[in-house]
Amino acid sequence: MRQGFHGTPLQHPLTGSIAIKLNQPDTRERLLKHSPTGKVPLLKTEHGTVADSLAIAEYLAEQFPDAGLWP
Repeated sequence: MRQGFHGTPLQHPLTGSIAIKLNQPDTRERLLKHSPTGKVPLLKTEHGTVADSLAIAEYLAEQFPDAGLWP
């Protein structure tokens, strides 16, 4: 995902996901707007926020069982 004017993150038109460039002076500030811990990855869903890689993978596998995401 590309950055917009003034480095603002662009929102994906289909998924609503955003990209925040890491290792920038304002990275932590931007992350904290979405993640109270300032950690990534982070998945926001209608069921709440999931902030752990394994938990995100498990959540997606449960939501989309036909996709074969989980062994």
